[in-house]
Amino acid sequence: MSNRLPGLVALFVALAPAVVGAAAPASATLSAAENAVLQADGPRALALLGALHPATAAEARKRVCMAARLQDRPSFPAARITGHPLPDAVLRAYRRYWSAAMTPAHRAAAEKALFGQLRRLTGQRAAATRDEVLDAVSARLAALGLHNRLGRTAELYDLLLYFREDERRYPVLLPDGQRETVRVFLMRDLVSGGWARHLNCGGPGTGGFATDEGLYAVADAYDLDDESFRVNFLAHESQHYADYKRLPGLEGPELEYRAKLVELALAEQTLMKTVRAFVDNQGDERANPHGWANKRVVGALVERLELAAPERLVDAAPDDIRAAATALLLKDNAERGVPPAGP
Repeated sequence: MSNRLPGLVALFVALAPAVVGAAAPASATLSAAENAVLQADGPRALALLGALHPATAAEARKRVCMAARLQDRPSFPAARITGHPLPDAVLRAYRRYWSAAMTPAHRAAAEKALFGQLRRLTGQRAAATRDEVLDAVSARLAALGLHNRLGRTAELYDLLLYFREDERRYPVLLPDGQRETVRVFLMRDLVSGGWARHLNCGGPGTGGFATDEGLYAVADAYDLDDESFRVNFLAHESQHYADYKRLPGLEGPELEYRAKLVELALAEQTLMKTVRAFVDNQGDERANPHGWANKRVVGALVERLELAAPERLVDAAPDDIRAAATALLLKDNAERGVPPAGP
């Protein structure tokens, strides 16, 4: 089993002054700052946090925690460690890199520094490729009994590190009639849940991903009995799993477009929350497949439902949204030559 992610998924400190060049938002919300993190836009996230007027004590605490981690400063709560020298040195290297790489102009230098540090920690030669370095890090962590997944999630190199893993099997019926029985590996007792979850001080961030052998889920991110797990994770990732087999070579943005249509086609209690999340987190960069796919899904639905603007999607009838999402998925299937599912 590969430990590589699919290429695609403290102390109180003063907030930094607004970053030069970052837009000064007229109004700021915590969710807007979290979305800026998901889009790997650190300057905008800090500008939003600086303009935020917290409505609750919990929001105030998270505001300070996020600002600290975005600036690679001690945070409260402190980021978790293992207590073992090598994994904790790897964690520090990644967390320093994540903070630096959130500024796009610094990203290349931050990547170079990260891999230089990982080479030193694992005793790799200077000429070792990045894949060789990641394989060496993964092997060293696994030898210490730590489950790990390394690779890229959107724009940044990522690290998921956890102590326990449980396996379950789930039957899934997708909106186009495709049936899958998927293995789900539940990642438990996380030390690192990836760059977005770290910089967003617990979430939102990576909730799971699909590989050729099955699905991986951050167990603590879900109630395994509710719709969010069944639809937003299980059905979404099962669509990826099916598409890996039916449409080999399909790229991340298109995979996400199809899987997000599945969420909207199947969601009931979580439908409007999902719609709002898609509307609020849209982008044009294919390097951020989720934001790119959100914009295409929202645009396609607005056109099909003949709405005046994306913001009006939240006012559409739920049955209309589900029907439109299913129709768009079937249309995409036909355009890609995916045969109809059998009985």
